[in-house]
Amino acid sequence: MTPCPPELCCHCGAVLSRYRDAGETLCAPCSHMAAERAPELRILGAEELTDAVAGVLLLARALTPGESVHLRGKLAAMGVDADHVDIRHAVRKLEVRHSMRIDADARQTGHRLDGWPHLGKLAAQYRRLMIDN
Repeated sequence: MTPCPPELCCHCGAVLSRYRDAGETLCAPCSHMAAERAPELRILGAEELTDAVAGVLLLARALTPGESVHLRGKLAAMGVDADHVDIRHAVRKLEVRHSMRIDADARQTGHRLDGWPHLGKLAAQYRRLMIDN
């Protein structure tokens, strides 16, 4: 069996996006089909994916403030399959619904949580809770 060309999907032969991750050999639909068959990867619904993206961004801000995080890679490490379109929709929901300021450099992979108005409120509530106890 001959290996497939790097610019084509190894399953269906479609032309792959030039913005795909390094080493990716399947197009988004074929990747989803493979994830549905693979027991170790799962596909989340829109709301669950939005929650997962928010969790990854908040954790990354707490552990490495100011650094971008590759959301697709972090979600894959947790066993969640999501393509760039699903991630973009989740990021947009977080920006609109929860007023999160999420920055992504067009020339680099990754997103960064620059601000969230509720972080200050949560920190104040936590401090009050710690003082009261």
